[in-house]
Amino acid sequence: MQNKRYSLPQIIFIDLMHHGKMAISLLMMILMSAIFVVHITYQTRLCVAQRERLFLQRHALDIEWRNLILEENALVGNNGTKDAHQQGVQTKILSIRD
Repeated sequence: MQNKRYSLPQIIFIDLMHHGKMAISLLMMILMSAIFVVHITYQTRLCVAQRERLFLQRHALDIEWRNLILEENALVGNNGTKDAHQQGVQTKILSIRD
């Protein structure tokens, strides 16, 4: 009686190639699906982080815009007062000369 040695990995491989083509194809599809889920989740997190940064930047620009509008209104208000004062002085000068 002679003991014949079989290689277990070789037996498993041959068995899968003959009888397990469907199982291998399903396993490959599951692995591909898992990889795609991880990739899409990563991309979504990047987009959410970028959206948050853009929202904060927009908020800062809105605040700066409001401050510039207030500053412009303050400067126009002062110039308007100055212009009205100069017109009043010129009117007085013209009326004195007449």
